[in-house]
Formats: sequence, structure tokens, C-alpha cells
Amino acid sequence: EVTPRIAEAVAASRAKKFLIPLTQEKVEIVGMSSTPLPPLIETLIEKHLKESIEKDV
Repeated sequence: EVTPRIAEAVAASRAKKFLIPLTQEKVEIVGMSSTPLPPLIETLIEKHLKESIEKDV
């Protein structure tokens, strides 16, 4: 659970942020696919983080 204070701190950070949309039974985000979490994480790594990870190794 994200508290308002945590959300404020994250939003105020200059770091790039990545949001992974997860749905709950009673919440629907229009236009969002119902892709399971593992493929979403894989996409995040491959398309956005892979280069950064390789630089740090």
C-alpha cells in the first residue's frame, strides 16, 4: 500500500518512474490490456532497463 507521503516523495524525485498497471476486480482502466505481471516486468526490463543494467555490470 502506498501512503500519500510515499506517493509525494516518489513524485518529487527527479528519477525516471515506471508504472506497471495492475487491475483489481472492481477497477478497470480503459484501454489497458490484461497482460499478466511477468510479461509486464519482462517488457520493462527489455525495453527500458536493460541498457542501464548492462552499464552497471
